[in-house]
Amino acid sequence: MMAGMRQRIILSVAFLAAAAVPARAQLEQRVWAIITPRQGDAVLLYAFADSKDLMVGYTCTKKTGQMSIVAASPVRLNEPIDPDAPPATPIAVSRPATVQVASGTWTASLPGRVRPDVTYGGTSIVTEISTQSPVIKAFRKTRLMRVGLYGEFVQAAAVPKTMLNKFLKFCG
Repeated sequence: MMAGMRQRIILSVAFLAAAAVPARAQLEQRVWAIITPRQGDAVLLYAFADSKDLMVGYTCTKKTGQMSIVAASPVRLNEPIDPDAPPATPIAVSRPATVQVASGTWTASLPGRVRPDVTYGGTSIVTEISTQSPVIKAFRKTRLMRVGLYGEFVQAAAVPKTMLNKFLKFCG
């Protein structure tokens, strides 16, 4: 994935988190939100309505057939498993990782990046996938996608059908 695309993803997600209209008005609960601008990237994310604390987000450039995925990692790479172990060395920069995405019975392992989440601690993962992949076709039907690292997955609530269809149509 190109560095410019990663920067657009981060900026798009930050913008949407600050300016999005939630799918349901639920204070202090995660909600789905979408932006499909005339110019720029579309963003679909699942986060707290008044926060940048993102669980999962998808971005794409219009009619490219590619979408990027950003997710909070369920694996806390900076925290030792053994409570008596010394603290782990913090991840200072992003590094390559294999990211798993799954929907329905389909799973794909994709090249991606893992990076520190300096705001909330822990890590986040970034990858890219074709909108024509079997996983995304299953996602369109189930409206559920699991995103994981090292076999540990996160899964957001089902995306509202109209939002998901609008987002995938934008992506092409």
